[in-house]
Amino acid sequence: KVYEWGMEYRHILNVLVSPLKGIGIEKKEEKTPDILSLEEIKRFLTAAKAVDHHWYPIWAFAVMTGMRSGELHALTWEQIDLEKDIILVDRSYDSNARNIGPTKARYWRTIPINKNLKTLILELKRYPELLNSGFPLPRSKDWDNGDQAVPLRNFLKSIKMKPIRFHALRACFATQMLASGVAAAV
Repeated sequence: KVYEWGMEYRHILNVLVSPLKGIGIEKKEEKTPDILSLEEIKRFLTAAKAVDHHWYPIWAFAVMTGMRSGELHALTWEQIDLEKDIILVDRSYDSNARNIGPTKARYWRTIPINKNLKTLILELKRYPELLNSGFPLPRSKDWDNGDQAVPLRNFLKSIKMKPIRFHALRACFATQMLASGVAAAV
């Protein structure tokens, strides 16, 4: 289209037909994400909690908030308001640049804290190393490097469940919200 524009507005001269005519950009077929059912989510999180898996709080947060991995990684205690039962999401960790910046959409939002999430947050407050770090979720080298999908896939395989990508936990959250009657716009 840019080449055709250049010809039309006479920035490209002495060419009657674009040499790019007939070349298309092939779009890959978008694959439907693997989404866990409510029963599968419960089975997965129950199993992770039972073995005290290092990633359990991160996975549980992802499923209960719909936050992206980078948003969870950048989450601080200051963003969690247990009096108002909300989480402020206004930043995200970029594992490539290894820094914290704005969210993907570049705007802030709040997420309500439900009863189960509040219980998890209160449990995490019992760990002095988390309170002192400023971050409610445990750190790990693989997460710092952006390798959050590997532990999830490996754990799901170990409990004989279909492996999913970490980002699918966000889709699981959205699907469960819609299924429980929350309006799509919300």
